[in-house]
Amino acid sequence: MVHLTLASKSGAARYVYSLVAAMQKQDKRMTLICPEDFEFIPELQQLGVSIRANIPSLVPGNSFYLFWRMIRITLLASFEVLRAGPQDRVVQINFPYFAIFTIPMLMSLRLCGYKCVLTVHDVLPHKWILPESMRRAEMLSLRLLYMSAFRLVVLHSGAATILDKSFHVSPGKIVVIPHGTFSVGVNELEAPDTPEVTGLLFGTLRENKGILLAIAATQVLRSEGAAFRLRICGRVSKWEQGYWAKCKAQIAVRPDGIEVREGFIPSQDLKAELRRAHFLLLPYTDFSSQSGVAALALSNGRAIVATRSGGLTDLVTPQTGIEITEPTVESVVSALQAALGLRVSGLLELGLRARSYFVKNYSWDVIAKHHFALYEGIAV
Repeated sequence: MVHLTLASKSGAARYVYSLVAAMQKQDKRMTLICPEDFEFIPELQQLGVSIRANIPSLVPGNSFYLFWRMIRITLLASFEVLRAGPQDRVVQINFPYFAIFTIPMLMSLRLCGYKCVLTVHDVLPHKWILPESMRRAEMLSLRLLYMSAFRLVVLHSGAATILDKSFHVSPGKIVVIPHGTFSVGVNELEAPDTPEVTGLLFGTLRENKGILLAIAATQVLRSEGAAFRLRICGRVSKWEQGYWAKCKAQIAVRPDGIEVREGFIPSQDLKAELRRAHFLLLPYTDFSSQSGVAALALSNGRAIVATRSGGLTDLVTPQTGIEITEPTVESVVSALQAALGLRVSGLLELGLRARSYFVKNYSWDVIAKHHFALYEGIAV
Protein backbone atom coordinates (compact mmCIF):
# COMPACT_ATOMS: atom_id res chain seq x y z
CA MET A 1 0.00 0.00 0.00
CA VAL A 2 1.38 3.41 -0.98
CA HIS A 3 0.80 6.46 1.16
CA LEU A 4 1.78 9.97 0.00
CA THR A 5 2.12 13.09 2.13
CA LEU A 6 3.66 16.50 1.60
CA ALA A 7 3.56 17.31 5.34
CA SER A 8 6.85 17.06 7.17
CA LYS A 9 6.36 18.26 10.75
CA SER A 10 3.87 19.08 13.50
CA GLY A 11 0.49 17.41 14.05
CA ALA A 12 0.04 16.65 10.34
CA ALA A 13 3.23 14.57 10.24
CA ARG A 14 2.29 12.82 13.47
CA TYR A 15 -1.11 11.87 12.04
CA VAL A 16 0.56 10.29 8.98
CA TYR A 17 3.13 8.54 11.15
CA SER A 18 0.48 7.10 13.50
CA LEU A 19 -1.68 5.84 10.64
CA VAL A 20 1.16 4.34 8.58
CA ALA A 21 2.72 2.73 11.68
CA ALA A 22 -0.58 1.08 12.65
CA MET A 23 -1.12 -0.16 9.09
CA GLN A 24 2.43 -1.49 8.84
CA LYS A 25 1.93 -3.53 12.01
CA GLN A 26 -1.11 -5.18 10.42
CA ASP A 27 0.09 -5.55 6.82
CA LYS A 28 3.93 -5.24 6.71
CA ARG A 29 3.89 -3.83 3.15
CA MET A 30 3.57 -0.10 3.58
CA THR A 31 5.43 2.42 1.42
CA LEU A 32 5.52 6.08 2.43
CA ILE A 33 6.34 8.82 -0.07
CA CYS A 34 7.23 11.94 1.88
CA PRO A 35 9.46 15.05 2.04
CA GLU A 36 13.12 14.54 2.81
CA ASP A 37 12.69 16.20 6.22
CA PHE A 38 9.66 14.17 7.34
CA GLU A 39 9.88 14.11 11.13
CA PHE A 40 9.25 10.41 11.77
CA ILE A 41 11.39 8.66 9.14
CA PRO A 42 13.63 6.78 11.65
CA GLU A 43 10.65 5.46 13.64
CA LEU A 44 8.88 4.17 10.52
CA GLN A 45 12.05 2.60 9.14
CA GLN A 46 12.43 0.65 12.39
CA LEU A 47 8.96 -0.77 11.78
CA GLY A 48 9.97 -1.88 8.28
CA VAL A 49 8.08 0.76 6.30
CA SER A 50 9.62 1.40 2.88
CA ILE A 51 10.46 5.11 2.80
CA ARG A 52 10.80 7.14 -0.41
CA ALA A 53 11.89 10.52 0.95
CA ASN A 54 12.86 12.01 -2.40
CA ILE A 55 10.59 15.05 -2.26
CA PRO A 56 12.36 18.32 -1.37
CA SER A 57 11.04 20.31 1.56
CA LEU A 58 9.18 23.58 1.09
CA VAL A 59 11.44 26.36 2.32
CA PRO A 60 10.29 29.97 2.93
CA GLY A 61 10.44 32.47 0.09
CA ASN A 62 8.45 35.04 -1.80
CA SER A 63 5.10 34.16 -3.38
CA PHE A 64 6.54 33.63 -6.86
CA TYR A 65 9.21 31.25 -5.52
CA LEU A 66 6.71 29.30 -3.40
CA PHE A 67 4.33 28.93 -6.36
CA TRP A 68 6.92 27.33 -8.61
CA ARG A 69 8.36 25.32 -5.74
CA MET A 70 4.91 23.81 -5.07
CA ILE A 71 4.50 22.95 -8.76
CA ARG A 72 7.87 21.19 -8.80
CA ILE A 73 7.20 19.29 -5.55
CA THR A 74 3.76 18.16 -6.76
CA LEU A 75 5.25 16.89 -10.04
CA LEU A 76 7.93 15.01 -8.14
CA ALA A 77 5.30 13.50 -5.84
CA SER A 78 3.35 12.21 -8.85
CA PHE A 79 6.52 10.73 -10.33
CA GLU A 80 7.33 8.98 -7.04
CA VAL A 81 3.90 7.34 -7.01
CA LEU A 82 4.47 6.06 -10.53
CA ARG A 83 7.90 4.74 -9.54
CA ALA A 84 6.50 3.00 -6.48
CA GLY A 85 3.88 1.32 -8.70
CA PRO A 86 1.52 -0.16 -6.07
CA GLN A 87 0.16 -3.49 -7.27
CA ASP A 88 -3.34 -2.71 -6.01
CA ARG A 89 -3.27 0.61 -7.92
CA VAL A 90 -4.48 2.43 -4.79
CA VAL A 91 -2.64 5.39 -3.28
CA GLN A 92 -3.72 7.39 -0.26
CA ILE A 93 -2.89 11.09 -0.11
CA ASN A 94 -2.67 13.08 3.10
CA PHE A 95 -1.93 16.81 3.40
CA PRO A 96 -1.24 17.82 -0.22
CA TYR A 97 -0.85 21.46 -1.23
CA PHE A 98 -3.65 23.76 -2.43
CA ALA A 99 -6.31 22.48 -4.82
CA ILE A 100 -4.73 24.25 -7.81
CA PHE A 101 -1.69 21.97 -7.44
CA THR A 102 -3.43 18.80 -6.27
CA ILE A 103 -6.12 18.59 -8.97
CA PRO A 104 -3.62 18.02 -11.85
CA MET A 105 -1.81 15.40 -9.75
CA LEU A 106 -5.02 13.48 -9.04
CA MET A 107 -6.15 13.71 -12.66
CA SER A 108 -2.81 12.52 -14.04
CA LEU A 109 -2.64 9.58 -11.62
CA ARG A 110 -6.21 8.68 -12.50
CA LEU A 111 -5.31 8.65 -16.21
CA CYS A 112 -2.48 6.27 -15.35
CA GLY A 113 -4.96 3.87 -13.76
CA TYR A 114 -4.50 4.75 -10.10
CA LYS A 115 -7.32 5.13 -7.59
CA CYS A 116 -6.52 8.04 -5.30
CA VAL A 117 -7.96 8.10 -1.79
CA LEU A 118 -7.76 11.70 -0.54
CA THR A 119 -8.04 12.35 3.18
CA VAL A 120 -9.81 15.69 3.59
CA HIS A 121 -8.80 17.10 6.96
CA ASP A 122 -10.30 20.53 6.27
CA VAL A 123 -13.41 20.30 4.10
CA LEU A 124 -13.61 24.09 4.28
CA PRO A 125 -10.35 26.01 4.73
CA HIS A 126 -9.48 27.54 8.07
CA LYS A 127 -8.79 30.76 6.17
CA TRP A 128 -10.01 31.56 2.65
CA ILE A 129 -7.11 32.53 0.39
CA LEU A 130 -8.95 34.67 -2.15
CA PRO A 131 -11.02 37.79 -1.34
CA GLU A 132 -14.72 37.32 -0.66
CA SER A 133 -15.62 38.58 -4.14
CA MET A 134 -13.87 35.46 -5.53
CA ARG A 135 -15.32 32.99 -3.02
CA ARG A 136 -17.29 31.15 -5.71
CA ALA A 137 -14.09 30.51 -7.65
CA GLU A 138 -12.41 29.09 -4.57
CA MET A 139 -15.44 26.90 -3.83
CA LEU A 140 -15.34 25.66 -7.44
CA SER A 141 -11.68 24.70 -7.09
CA LEU A 142 -12.49 22.69 -3.98
CA ARG A 143 -15.36 20.94 -5.74
CA LEU A 144 -13.03 20.01 -8.62
CA LEU A 145 -10.55 18.69 -6.07
CA TYR A 146 -13.16 16.49 -4.45
CA MET A 147 -14.43 15.29 -7.82
CA SER A 148 -10.90 14.35 -8.92
CA ALA A 149 -10.34 11.84 -6.12
CA PHE A 150 -11.68 8.29 -6.34
CA ARG A 151 -12.67 8.24 -2.66
CA LEU A 152 -12.69 10.88 0.08
CA VAL A 153 -11.91 10.10 3.70
CA VAL A 154 -13.22 12.61 6.24
CA LEU A 155 -12.70 12.56 10.00
CA HIS A 156 -16.23 13.22 11.26
CA SER A 157 -19.83 12.98 10.11
CA GLY A 158 -20.27 16.77 9.91
CA ALA A 159 -17.59 16.95 7.22
CA ALA A 160 -19.43 14.32 5.17
CA THR A 161 -22.58 16.46 5.39
CA ILE A 162 -20.70 19.52 4.10
CA LEU A 163 -19.31 17.55 1.15
CA ASP A 164 -22.80 16.38 0.31
CA LYS A 165 -24.71 19.66 0.77
CA SER A 166 -22.14 22.28 -0.25
CA PHE A 167 -20.11 20.42 -2.89
CA HIS A 168 -22.65 17.86 -4.17
CA VAL A 169 -20.30 14.95 -3.63
CA SER A 170 -22.07 11.59 -3.79
CA PRO A 171 -22.37 10.06 -0.28
CA GLY A 172 -21.14 6.77 -1.77
CA LYS A 173 -17.80 8.42 -2.46
CA ILE A 174 -17.30 9.54 1.15
CA VAL A 175 -15.97 7.41 4.00
CA VAL A 176 -15.87 8.64 7.61
CA ILE A 177 -12.80 7.43 9.51
CA PRO A 178 -11.98 9.51 12.63
CA HIS A 179 -8.69 10.76 14.00
CA GLY A 180 -6.93 8.25 16.22
CA THR A 181 -5.27 8.62 19.59
CA PHE A 182 -2.35 10.99 20.10
CA SER A 183 -0.54 9.80 23.20
CA VAL A 184 2.73 11.35 24.32
CA GLY A 185 2.91 9.32 27.53
CA VAL A 186 1.39 11.70 30.06
CA ASN A 187 0.12 10.00 33.22
CA GLU A 188 -3.49 11.15 33.49
CA LEU A 189 -3.10 11.64 37.26
CA GLU A 190 -0.15 13.99 36.89
CA ALA A 191 -1.01 17.67 37.28
CA PRO A 192 0.85 20.91 37.87
CA ASP A 193 1.50 21.60 41.53
CA THR A 194 0.16 25.16 41.48
CA PRO A 195 -2.54 26.97 43.47
CA GLU A 196 -4.22 28.04 40.21
CA VAL A 197 -6.07 25.89 37.68
CA THR A 198 -4.37 26.12 34.28
CA GLY A 199 -6.15 25.85 30.93
CA LEU A 200 -4.02 25.26 27.84
CA LEU A 201 -4.90 26.69 24.42
CA PHE A 202 -2.62 24.79 22.07
CA GLY A 203 -1.80 24.41 18.38
CA THR A 204 -1.55 26.63 15.34
CA LEU A 205 -2.80 30.06 16.40
CA ARG A 206 -5.74 31.00 14.14
CA GLU A 207 -8.82 33.16 14.40
CA ASN A 208 -11.26 30.24 14.27
CA LYS A 209 -9.74 28.87 17.48
CA GLY A 210 -11.39 31.66 19.44
CA ILE A 211 -8.17 32.90 21.03
CA LEU A 212 -9.56 36.38 21.67
CA LEU A 213 -12.54 34.82 23.44
CA ALA A 214 -10.22 32.82 25.69
CA ILE A 215 -8.11 35.88 26.52
CA ALA A 216 -11.13 38.06 27.31
CA ALA A 217 -12.76 35.34 29.42
CA THR A 218 -9.56 34.86 31.41
CA GLN A 219 -9.36 38.59 32.05
CA VAL A 220 -12.96 38.60 33.30
CA LEU A 221 -12.31 35.69 35.67
CA ARG A 222 -9.08 37.19 36.98
CA SER A 223 -10.82 40.50 37.64
CA GLU A 224 -13.32 38.56 39.77
CA GLY A 225 -10.53 36.92 41.76
CA ALA A 226 -10.77 33.45 40.18
CA ALA A 227 -7.66 31.28 40.50
CA PHE A 228 -7.42 30.54 36.79
CA ARG A 229 -4.44 30.81 34.48
CA LEU A 230 -4.43 30.62 30.66
CA ARG A 231 -1.43 29.29 28.78
CA ILE A 232 -1.28 29.83 24.99
CA CYS A 233 1.22 27.72 23.06
CA GLY A 234 1.71 27.41 19.33
CA ARG A 235 2.91 28.78 16.05
CA VAL A 236 1.04 31.65 14.44
CA SER A 237 -0.58 30.82 11.10
CA LYS A 238 1.23 32.79 8.41
CA TRP A 239 -2.16 33.89 7.07
CA GLU A 240 -3.29 35.36 10.39
CA GLN A 241 -0.53 37.59 11.68
CA GLY A 242 -3.01 40.48 11.91
CA TYR A 243 -5.36 38.49 14.14
CA TRP A 244 -2.52 37.45 16.42
CA ALA A 245 -1.49 41.13 16.72
CA LYS A 246 -5.02 41.83 18.04
CA CYS A 247 -4.64 38.99 20.53
CA LYS A 248 -1.35 40.37 21.84
CA ALA A 249 -2.88 43.82 22.13
CA GLN A 250 -5.76 42.37 24.18
CA ILE A 251 -3.32 40.49 26.43
CA ALA A 252 -1.42 43.74 27.04
CA VAL A 253 -4.58 45.35 28.43
CA ARG A 254 -4.48 42.96 31.43
CA PRO A 255 -1.66 40.38 31.15
CA ASP A 256 -1.99 38.94 34.66
CA GLY A 257 -2.59 35.20 34.55
CA ILE A 258 -1.88 34.79 30.82
CA GLU A 259 1.27 33.05 29.57
CA VAL A 260 2.33 32.80 25.93
CA ARG A 261 4.81 30.48 24.25
CA GLU A 262 4.87 31.57 20.64
CA GLY A 263 6.44 29.30 18.02
CA PHE A 264 6.50 25.69 16.89
CA ILE A 265 6.29 23.25 19.81
CA PRO A 266 8.56 20.26 19.05
CA SER A 267 7.34 16.75 19.81
CA GLN A 268 9.70 16.33 22.74
CA ASP A 269 8.07 19.31 24.50
CA LEU A 270 4.46 18.15 24.19
CA LYS A 271 4.59 16.04 27.32
CA ALA A 272 5.90 18.90 29.44
CA GLU A 273 3.26 21.31 28.12
CA LEU A 274 0.43 18.88 28.86
CA ARG A 275 1.76 18.28 32.35
CA ARG A 276 1.47 22.00 33.05
CA ALA A 277 -2.26 22.03 32.26
CA HIS A 278 -5.35 20.74 34.06
CA PHE A 279 -7.44 20.78 30.86
CA LEU A 280 -7.32 22.06 27.28
CA LEU A 281 -9.45 24.99 26.18
CA LEU A 282 -10.99 24.92 22.67
CA PRO A 283 -13.45 27.82 22.22
CA TYR A 284 -13.53 27.22 18.45
CA THR A 285 -15.84 29.35 16.29
CA ASP A 286 -16.11 28.75 12.52
CA PHE A 287 -14.59 25.28 12.40
CA SER A 288 -15.34 22.33 10.11
CA SER A 289 -12.38 20.02 10.78
CA GLN A 290 -11.60 17.33 13.31
CA SER A 291 -9.38 18.57 16.13
CA GLY A 292 -5.96 17.03 16.57
CA VAL A 293 -5.63 19.15 19.71
CA ALA A 294 -8.71 17.48 21.22
CA ALA A 295 -7.27 14.07 20.32
CA LEU A 296 -4.01 15.07 22.02
CA ALA A 297 -5.84 16.15 25.16
CA LEU A 298 -8.13 13.13 25.48
CA SER A 299 -5.39 10.62 24.67
CA ASN A 300 -3.31 11.94 27.55
CA GLY A 301 -5.90 12.23 30.27
CA ARG A 302 -6.80 15.87 29.90
CA ALA A 303 -10.44 16.90 29.70
CA ILE A 304 -11.54 19.50 27.15
CA VAL A 305 -13.57 22.66 27.63
CA ALA A 306 -14.85 23.22 24.12
CA THR A 307 -17.55 24.33 21.74
CA ARG A 308 -19.41 21.69 19.72
CA SER A 309 -17.98 22.95 16.43
CA GLY A 310 -16.96 20.77 13.48
CA GLY A 311 -15.50 17.46 14.59
CA LEU A 312 -15.70 18.56 18.22
CA THR A 313 -19.41 17.77 18.01
CA ASP A 314 -18.52 14.08 18.24
CA LEU A 315 -15.98 14.58 21.04
CA VAL A 316 -17.55 16.96 23.57
CA THR A 317 -19.56 14.71 25.88
CA PRO A 318 -20.09 14.46 29.66
CA GLN A 319 -17.41 11.75 29.57
CA THR A 320 -14.77 13.98 28.01
CA GLY A 321 -15.26 17.55 29.19
CA ILE A 322 -17.40 20.64 29.52
CA GLU A 323 -19.31 22.24 26.67
CA ILE A 324 -19.01 25.91 25.74
CA THR A 325 -22.57 26.46 24.56
CA GLU A 326 -21.74 29.23 22.06
CA PRO A 327 -18.62 31.13 20.92
CA THR A 328 -19.04 34.19 23.13
CA VAL A 329 -17.01 35.58 26.02
CA GLU A 330 -19.95 35.01 28.37
CA SER A 331 -20.25 31.33 27.42
CA VAL A 332 -16.51 30.76 27.74
CA VAL A 333 -16.57 32.38 31.19
CA SER A 334 -19.49 30.16 32.22
CA ALA A 335 -17.76 26.98 31.03
CA LEU A 336 -14.51 27.93 32.77
CA GLN A 337 -16.42 28.59 35.98
CA ALA A 338 -17.88 25.09 35.71
CA ALA A 339 -14.37 23.70 35.26
CA LEU A 340 -13.09 25.63 38.27
CA GLY A 341 -16.00 24.28 40.27
CA LEU A 342 -14.71 20.74 39.76
CA ARG A 343 -11.42 21.70 41.42
CA VAL A 344 -8.17 19.95 40.55
CA SER A 345 -9.29 16.52 41.77
CA GLY A 346 -12.50 16.65 39.75
CA LEU A 347 -10.68 17.78 36.59
CA LEU A 348 -8.16 14.96 36.90
CA GLU A 349 -10.97 12.45 37.43
CA LEU A 350 -12.76 13.78 34.34
CA GLY A 351 -9.51 13.51 32.38
CA LEU A 352 -9.16 9.89 33.45
CA ARG A 353 -12.66 9.09 32.15
CA ALA A 354 -11.95 11.02 28.95
CA ARG A 355 -8.81 9.02 28.25
CA SER A 356 -10.56 5.70 28.87
CA TYR A 357 -13.39 6.65 26.51
CA PHE A 358 -11.14 7.95 23.75
CA VAL A 359 -8.62 5.11 23.78
CA LYS A 360 -11.45 2.56 23.65
CA ASN A 361 -13.20 4.17 20.69
CA TYR A 362 -10.39 5.78 18.69
CA SER A 363 -7.36 3.46 18.81
CA TRP A 364 -5.11 3.50 15.73
CA ASP A 365 -5.51 -0.26 15.34
CA VAL A 366 -9.22 0.29 14.77
CA ILE A 367 -8.54 3.25 12.45
CA ALA A 368 -6.10 1.13 10.40
CA LYS A 369 -8.66 -1.66 10.01
CA HIS A 370 -11.18 0.85 8.65
CA HIS A 371 -8.62 2.01 6.06
CA PHE A 372 -7.80 -1.54 4.99
CA ALA A 373 -11.50 -2.28 4.56
CA LEU A 374 -11.75 0.77 2.31
CA TYR A 375 -8.75 -0.26 0.20
CA GLU A 376 -9.96 -3.83 -0.22
CA GLY A 377 -13.28 -2.54 -1.47
CA ILE A 378 -11.74 -0.50 -4.29
CA ALA A 379 -8.52 -2.36 -5.20
CA VAL A 380 -8.17 -3.83 -8.69
